[in-house]
Amino acid sequence: RPPRGVGRGAALFLAGMAGGADKLFKEVRARIALKILPAKIGDIETAVNRELSTMLLRNEPSLGGVPVAFRKVQIAEDSAMIFEDQPHLHVSCVATFLLFSPAEGQAVRGVVNNT
Repeated sequence: RPPRGVGRGAALFLAGMAGGADKLFKEVRARIALKILPAKIGDIETAVNRELSTMLLRNEPSLGGVPVAFRKVQIAEDSAMIFEDQPHLHVSCVATFLLFSPAEGQAVRGVVNNT
């Protein structure tokens, strides 16, 4: 079973990567501010993991690449902020992200499957 935050397909892909993967991928420990609905306050850890999962496979300029997986999630503070004009809880967390982050101009070989 893949670690939390790693889809089965991503885990298989990463496990099968040959040498040179270190040039395409990097691990980054980052602090992220998330917006959580107040209804999810009873299980904040699950809500944080779900929010982090929505970041996967989408470019995140603040992280410097495309998150493929995350692990070691920690909620950074014991409290959350609520701003007067927004209904969400603003939760700060720290996580380790595996990023797809090739260098500018770097050639990436691949195969396109039309299924």
